[in-house]
Amino acid sequence: MNHNSSTNHPFFSVIIPAYNAGSFIEFTLQSVYKQSFTNFEIIVINDGSTDNTRDILDTQTDSRIKIVHQKNSGVSTTRNRGIQLAQGEYLAFLDADDIWLPNHLEIAHDFFSNYPEYVWYTARSIRKKHIKEEDCQISESLPINYSAINWFLEGHKILECGSNFFVKRTIIVENFDEFYPAELVMCEDNVAWCKLGILHPMMGVPNIPTVLYRIWGESAVHRHGTNDALLLQTIRKHQEIYISPGCPIEAQLFIKYFSYSNWWRRIRHKSMLPWRNEIKERAKVTGKFLTIWLLFFSITSELFCRLVGKIISVRIRLLDRLMHKKAIKNRKILIK
Repeated sequence: MNHNSSTNHPFFSVIIPAYNAGSFIEFTLQSVYKQSFTNFEIIVINDGSTDNTRDILDTQTDSRIKIVHQKNSGVSTTRNRGIQLAQGEYLAFLDADDIWLPNHLEIAHDFFSNYPEYVWYTARSIRKKHIKEEDCQISESLPINYSAINWFLEGHKILECGSNFFVKRTIIVENFDEFYPAELVMCEDNVAWCKLGILHPMMGVPNIPTVLYRIWGESAVHRHGTNDALLLQTIRKHQEIYISPGCPIEAQLFIKYFSYSNWWRRIRHKSMLPWRNEIKERAKVTGKFLTIWLLFFSITSELFCRLVGKIISVRIRLLDRLMHKKAIKNRKILIK
């Protein structure tokens, strides 16, 4: 079979949302141009960037690239627009600051060609703060093999960023008016993958990494990662799935795990102990009685939060063990 043969429609539609990605977008696009599998189109949507992203995109000459400029609408709306414009049989998503190794699309194509019963797939990734040219070479000599895993039980631990994700286009078009929830500005992809997991819980995964996931201070994860109000919006979406009729036990376990983990993260960082010196300094104004009670409360609240955090962490470990056991039972080693 000629993997790179031309067809009326490309095999992959590579969708890249870009917002103020001028520092990285050229490097990212070069990693797509260098793919060993070449039957794809590239759809880059400039989401109202205010830096030099537009200038860089306007210099691109590859015949497979389509560039769309729009006013800033957020990453969910941008990805949804990319889905609407796509013509490929499968959608391949890439964030504008991440990098694909040259065999990324080839390995995904091999999976979908040999196991068409699975409609989505996640690559493995490596987290890096600084990505150099030499990091983008294929160094693995291991034979490539695949497994089918349950998204809720173990897939969520591998599919952690938007640059790993592949899915059959018709599955999204026929089942979702809006795949990525536009009202979310963080974890929007996690909610989308949960919705897909309800329909098709099993996904493919290879044994080697093909994505370099860039860790830097201005990435969305770092900008919004500690915003509890934004995260609550995600938890509400999870809860809608949790209480929906027919929600599978695997989904319920994952949503509980996500919620417990969030509570643990928030509670373990809450403490009034750093306020003690300030409480003492204000004593002349607030009075002895209130000062004593505030000092007492700062200590007891610290102890109580530690206790609750310990209880939640025990519950998380129990859920993790249960999910791991179920994951092993669900997992399939795929043999051609």
